[in-house]
Amino acid sequence: MADEDKENQCDNVVPLLRAVQMECADLPQTGKNEAVESMIELVRDAVRESEISPEGRDTAAEYDEVVFKKRFGFSVNAAQRRSIFALKREADLTDDEICLLKRSGSLRYDHNPATIDAPRSLLILGLLMMAATTVFAVSILLKTGFGELKSLALIPIPIAMVIGLVYLIVLIDKQYVRPYRIARRIKESARRSFPDWRNPPGC
Repeated sequence: MADEDKENQCDNVVPLLRAVQMECADLPQTGKNEAVESMIELVRDAVRESEISPEGRDTAAEYDEVVFKKRFGFSVNAAQRRSIFALKREADLTDDEICLLKRSGSLRYDHNPATIDAPRSLLILGLLMMAATTVFAVSILLKTGFGELKSLALIPIPIAMVIGLVYLIVLIDKQYVRPYRIARRIKESARRSFPDWRNPPGC
């Protein structure tokens, strides 16, 4: 689809350049060349801007499965891509947030627009897991600091364990905590954007 768009842009450029050439036919040769070159540069700038603009990138990813997969790391059908971009525009999500929601299993794109499934129970579970992991990591550091290891050669082992536990905390945060925070941010934004239905504005 992206290739077809580029071909359509090129098809539109050719008649435009021919029209410029006809209008510049009565000009001196030097002025004619300068006018044509100036118009060509303007058209090239417009094409480049359309390809790198956020709207152009979103449109390309929405209608092209290959572009979408390259951008987000997973593949869905056309209807699901439309629902995801509808949510992205409505909730003002970033690409990283969409990828995070997909990896955590919190992104539901079976209907339009897509929704975020991040209940409070998962948040509580994630916080408990992070707390337990943190206590375990601190206990390892304390035992190492008080010299319970019989050999200095064993010191890298608890250090590696602590690094692994810190990485685990980061994964738990992405899997359970951040999806809930994103969903909460969207709800708060919607609440600020729309007035209370119980107090409608006067007609």
